[in-house]
Amino acid sequence: MDDWGNPNSDPLAPVVPVSPETFEQARWKYEFPVPVILPRHAHAPENARTVDLRRIVSVANGTVNGDLMFFQCLPSAMLVIFGYSLVLAAAPGSAPPSGIEWFPTIDGQRVLQYHGSPGLNLSPNPETHLDAPTAFSFNSEGLAKCQVLMNPNQVFRWGITNTSGGPLTLGVRMVGYVDASQQLQSTKFGD
Repeated sequence: MDDWGNPNSDPLAPVVPVSPETFEQARWKYEFPVPVILPRHAHAPENARTVDLRRIVSVANGTVNGDLMFFQCLPSAMLVIFGYSLVLAAAPGSAPPSGIEWFPTIDGQRVLQYHGSPGLNLSPNPETHLDAPTAFSFNSEGLAKCQVLMNPNQVFRWGITNTSGGPLTLGVRMVGYVDASQQLQSTKFGD
């Protein structure tokens, strides 16, 4: 037997005796492997389509909550977003200007409520501001982890504000997957 529990291809090769228990362990280990399922909040499951949306635009000074990107979830699937980056197209290492802010909403409701700068107001429910870029390009190092679940037909909107005193090139990237296999099987109970 070779190291994998299979008969040697050379009939004259030396044979190492293997106990029946060792042979069964080797056979079960390699003939019947245990499937590994990666966590759904960080990786696309099998048969899901990956999503990597990117948009960068020149934003004029004085823009307040202007449109940066829209994305509507498919009518027959769920969308899971597990990473995003806020992009400022500038030289890496340069200080970001004040007066910029990104606004993520789903159907008009703010999402990522606990991401960004909480400011100086002491509150158990802080008002946070996404006012600092996480990247200077669309590289993967600038991705911030998150867990956003979108139901069928919901619309994700990124708004942008620029009151920095000059035009800026700003963008956003979202990473996740569309999963048509996880459908609600019964009606919603309650509100």
